[in-house]
Amino acid sequence: MKILIINIALRPGSEKVMFPIGLGYVATAIERAGFDFDIYDLDALRPTEKQLEKEIEERDFDVVCLGCMVTGYRHVKKLAEIIKKHKKDAVIIAGNSVASSIPETLLKRTKVDIGVIGEGDVTIVELLKAIENKTQLEDIKGIFFLKNGEVVFTKPREIIM
Repeated sequence: MKILIINIALRPGSEKVMFPIGLGYVATAIERAGFDFDIYDLDALRPTEKQLEKEIEERDFDVVCLGCMVTGYRHVKKLAEIIKKHKKDAVIIAGNSVASSIPETLLKRTKVDIGVIGEGDVTIVELLKAIENKTQLEDIKGIFFLKNGEVVFTKPREIIM
């Protein structure tokens, strides 16, 4: 299973910033679990929409992990549309406040498949293993997904202190 981690450019016209630490934690957890992944940093590269579409079309992946603040909802929505246009079977996982603050909107109005609530570094490993093994998602703490058109929330993950 191949994974693509995407860092969204929230403010494409502003100065480039450092890679987000939360997404870095998630990437580290994925790496330590032994999964094959690549990072596509939209904030660093600032591709045009045409370049973005070409890159998504040419890359080989089964799962996309992305996340941002809720203010980036429109970026997530557009990116998910592009991903599904070129890789209809890819599973799109979203985290950060774009997932936790508007779960129903995220799943019902975008092409995102699964949302992660809270700290994602433990959850993502369990979730990727479930996707790889085609096991039920209901047993994974701290996620939500659509089932029969309804948003299903699993048990919350314990807060990391």
